[in-house]
Amino acid sequence: MNDFKFAFRQLLKNPGFTAVAVLTLALGIGANTAIFSLVDAVLLKRLPVKNPGQLVLLRHADSRATITQFPYDTYKQFRDQNQVFSSVLAYYPLRLTVSVGDQPEPAVAGQLVSGNYYSVLGVNAAVGRTIVPDDDRAPGESPVCVISYNYWQRRFAGDPAIVGKTVQLGGASFTIVGVTPPEFFGLEVGSSMDISIPLMMHSQATPGVESVANSGRYVLTLMGRLRRGETMQQAHAGLGALYRQMVAEYASQPGKRSRESWLEERLVFESAAWPSGVAACGWAGNCSPKAFCSALLAVCSDCSSLIGEADCSCHCCLRVKSRLNSISIPMPASLVLRSWCPCSPAWCLAWRPRSGRRAWI
Repeated sequence: MNDFKFAFRQLLKNPGFTAVAVLTLALGIGANTAIFSLVDAVLLKRLPVKNPGQLVLLRHADSRATITQFPYDTYKQFRDQNQVFSSVLAYYPLRLTVSVGDQPEPAVAGQLVSGNYYSVLGVNAAVGRTIVPDDDRAPGESPVCVISYNYWQRRFAGDPAIVGKTVQLGGASFTIVGVTPPEFFGLEVGSSMDISIPLMMHSQATPGVESVANSGRYVLTLMGRLRRGETMQQAHAGLGALYRQMVAEYASQPGKRSRESWLEERLVFESAAWPSGVAACGWAGNCSPKAFCSALLAVCSDCSSLIGEADCSCHCCLRVKSRLNSISIPMPASLVLRSWCPCSPAWCLAWRPRSGRRAWI
């Protein structure tokens, strides 16, 4: 306890130096905490769904690029003909124009989802129900939507009678059938999908835009859930064979792409356990608590360097520095020892020369 008191008195003798040291530590710890929080949210935290390790993000690549999006026809073939996934889901993020009653609001984050989207993810509704396959059978047949928990609280003040209310999306009336759990934000990093509607309702929610089910555009992101006991390698081999058959059919049809370009296509699998898809998967394995400890250690080293530069002329410090000058020790150890003053908090637990005690040096 006496050593702590002594260290505290030394800090009070140099208020300017103490303020700089405390500020350096505060900035270092604060920055380290902020960076870790961001990395944890983007790279380390798994999707809030059932068994996220079983989810696989599907991509396709050729000699030029790797692409995540697929057309609707490819999604249907994967969903109906694959033998390696229990099911395959599809979704397409977009902005929706919303009006509740007579109160329009700026475009909100929304998404088109396949009828099996929530069942594949294992996400149940907090209120009401989710979108089901029967809602996604035919274009314009089921004007229903599911809203996020945050949007429910923000826009409807958590109204317990939310199920059955209607909202206007692109001028068309949609009935709210459910609210997702508070922890579920969707599958896109940095955004919360406030409103989800069936894929088959695309044209109704966005007038003047051709439905993704008919356009053939590459806009849908696909994910599959591995069957029990199936490995990523086995699934890739099985679905890869199916995709090669599909590509061969596409290559035989006249179009803008050459046959050689089509035949370069190959299927790519990525773990979808983390929300940022391939980017997160590539970095998550490299992120370690050691990296954050190293950053904090660097800040502490800066503070120790400041202490070493402080003008300390007490008897103990002079004895230590004099002794270091008279002995031969490796350069790294010498630099570390010279930067640590015995009067600093870093040495407050060390033995100090006192009457009746043996000096530690």
